[in-house]
Amino acid sequence: MRGLVRFFCSTIVGGAVLLVVANCAIIDEEQCLQGDWHYIGYADGERGFMPNARIREIGEECSTYGVVPEDDLYREGHQLGLRWYCRPGNGYLLGEEGKEINDLCPSDLRPAFVQNYLSGLTLNMNNMSYKVLEYSTALELVSRHYNQLLASEELNEKDLEEASNRITYATWWLAYYQFLLSNTEAKISRWSMSLN
Repeated sequence: MRGLVRFFCSTIVGGAVLLVVANCAIIDEEQCLQGDWHYIGYADGERGFMPNARIREIGEECSTYGVVPEDDLYREGHQLGLRWYCRPGNGYLLGEEGKEINDLCPSDLRPAFVQNYLSGLTLNMNNMSYKVLEYSTALELVSRHYNQLLASEELNEKDLEEASNRITYATWWLAYYQFLLSNTEAKISRWSMSLN
């Protein structure tokens, strides 16, 4: 998992790879040695992390410093942090951003959290639908322009190349927003069924 985290923390800038491992570590040496497991659990719960996987990752990281996390304190803090994460308003924001969520909320908070998540996802879906329509229209227009250039008596290679680049651009963004839309629709379906 650490390798995967480091992979995602890599940023390609102008052909060079900038590795930002320090800011992407799950936990640093100071936190391991300090051992405020209740606070660390709270912070992870607040962000909706899965406790079993997270404490395992923390344990792997801290083992390099000879430290073993206190599971009970971590889990106690995690449960308290979940009460913050599972607020209805947070559910709405996560849905609006199209974020994936974990089914972790306590039973007294889950229904309102999921309902608001679905409301946010619906707004996200509407935004993605608009983007799909926008890029579909753009692709149609630029394709028509490209065909007109091809049929023109005075074929200009520069204009043709520019139109071709615009087709590629519109095609890429259309596919991207279609993917996001499909993904959001699947989330809405999955989470709607979970409420029944």
